[in-house]
Amino acid sequence: MKTRKASRFLIAAVLLVAMFWLSGAGTAQTPEMAGLKPSKTFMLTKKMIEDRIKMFLLKEYSQNHDEIRIEVSQVPDAIEVDPVDWEVKVESRSGTVRNGVNSLDVTVFSSKEIYKKFVASARLRTFDDVVVAARLINRGEQLKAEDLKLERVETTNFKRDYFTDLSELIGLQAKQVIAAEKPIFAGMVELPDLIHRGDVVRIVVQLKNLKVTAMGKALENGKKGEKIRVQNLSTGKKLTGTIVDEKTVVVEL
Repeated sequence: MKTRKASRFLIAAVLLVAMFWLSGAGTAQTPEMAGLKPSKTFMLTKKMIEDRIKMFLLKEYSQNHDEIRIEVSQVPDAIEVDPVDWEVKVESRSGTVRNGVNSLDVTVFSSKEIYKKFVASARLRTFDDVVVAARLINRGEQLKAEDLKLERVETTNFKRDYFTDLSELIGLQAKQVIAAEKPIFAGMVELPDLIHRGDVVRIVVQLKNLKVTAMGKALENGKKGEKIRVQNLSTGKKLTGTIVDEKTVVVEL
């Protein structure tokens, strides 16, 4: 009894499967077989548009920095385009790419039509390894290596020249008090005085075809290349000359 029932069940199952396949229900259908048309559009995502904008900004930006960060806003969530015929054109409204906020004209188009035009905003931020004061530096102090260190600092809004190399500052003199952990700008430092008031110096008087040397005394402080007043120790005559080193002042007559 069990055997006959199983045989009848098996025959019924085979017939059912055959009918299923003959009806086409088990065949994987393409959109065309199902009476549907294949998709002719593609969704251009917000991220894809933002990436194109960032590529434009980096290409047009002319400055060199250790790190550049770009934050894009006012971009549509998605734009429907042709899968193979689309392009994104980006132009700066000011004609240049600069630090801070940039306003951009963006056009998404194909060879046949313009899909969308809009204005996007992009904030460009810059960061550099900048020389900062390792401690409080007082006015008049000559800078040493231990007074300085490099730190990654946002330089987006810096309007003054800053330093990225410690060696450029070693030996310079502070023109003002510089707080600890603060960046050091070019206007905060200067060359130290090579000659000080009262120093004994060699005065070299340069004539057309004659050079005369005499010992003298500096009447004021000065740096290399600066002009200071000196006094001839033999004659008492006061002259003005240019500092060439810590012991020599050249006077041209």
